[in-house]
Amino acid sequence: MGYTQFGFGDLARIDAMIGGPHAQSIMYHLVAMSRDHYFSAGFKEELGSHLAYEDLDLDLARMARWHPLNRSLYLGYKIQIPGLLLSQKGDRVAMANSVETRYPFLDEDVIAFASRQHPRWKLRRGLRDKYLLRQAAERVLPEVVAQRPKRMFRAPLAESFLVRPPAFVRELISVESLARTGYFDVAQVRRDCELLATEGEWRGFGTFASLGLCGVVATQLWHHLYLGGGLCNLPHRNYPTEPAVVPATPLAAA
Repeated sequence: MGYTQFGFGDLARIDAMIGGPHAQSIMYHLVAMSRDHYFSAGFKEELGSHLAYEDLDLDLARMARWHPLNRSLYLGYKIQIPGLLLSQKGDRVAMANSVETRYPFLDEDVIAFASRQHPRWKLRRGLRDKYLLRQAAERVLPEVVAQRPKRMFRAPLAESFLVRPPAFVRELISVESLARTGYFDVAQVRRDCELLATEGEWRGFGTFASLGLCGVVATQLWHHLYLGGGLCNLPHRNYPTEPAVVPATPLAAA
């Protein structure tokens, strides 16, 4: 697939915006390649050279004094953890099932302690992560558990809902719905969705293309839910186009 437009020049721009190379910027680069694959020509023209990292408010002078690992960790705290906690892996999932969740490793005292530790106590050679935590865990857990390799915990990829897609997904990625929003190249999205929907062929589909299609479906659903509906047979929210005028009350007037 022709991922050609988002190149190393953009990655260099990102590094300058966030104070140097980060693990997150490399991952963003790989995932963002799908934007050139799926965005429509009109949407690309509207975006121009804008990159999402331009919207971050980072203290680059302060970050420049930190170890590169700590800079990467801070960037993860700043742009990834809030969304993860609120959405797919956090509060919404828990509260939807009447569960009150707590995150002990996000306790302020724990974070303050961890931030003061030298990077060698966080990451060792051979990418042994969470070194101090694993050493402490060995006191109470079997070694096979405490030293278990890290596995990615992520949302399902596109094949989970594009192989035998439910009705609302078929509606979201229909030619009519894609044309209505205008974000995506209709022909390219339809071609890849049909490829992925063909049983037996999806296993050869690239991970980052799959992530790109996840973004297409999620964006179409977001548009339906919050920007007027009309893309699928699911409820949506109607927001007033003008700010509500709250009448003055005697207490407010006072």
